[in-house]
Amino acid sequence: MTETTWLGIFLAVILTLVIEVAVYWIRGYKDKDFYIVVIFINIATNLSLNLSGVLLINYLSITSAFTYLLLILFLEVCVYFAELIPLSKMTENKKKIRYSVLYANLISMIFGTALMLYI
Repeated sequence: MTETTWLGIFLAVILTLVIEVAVYWIRGYKDKDFYIVVIFINIATNLSLNLSGVLLINYLSITSAFTYLLLILFLEVCVYFAELIPLSKMTENKKKIRYSVLYANLISMIFGTALMLYI
């Protein structure tokens, strides 16, 4: 992988953390332990998602934008549940956390995808 790829992955992780922490803050989550879990989960899921995408493109020769989009959407659904399960155990309001995780991931996916396309 090139330096540009690593830079893109690093920026995607930082962007995801900033966006998702901001979404949770706006949605009213203030507990320090909650944010520690959010940060660790997002580092793990974002790195997994981006490295999977890079490896699949490079080693499976996925060249179709449609196939890549479907792959990213499938992986994002997996990320949604990977984040939702532990975070829902940390809060009483299950409906609010479901929507918060959804909003946070949609916003970070949109900006992250735009960043990766730009780089």
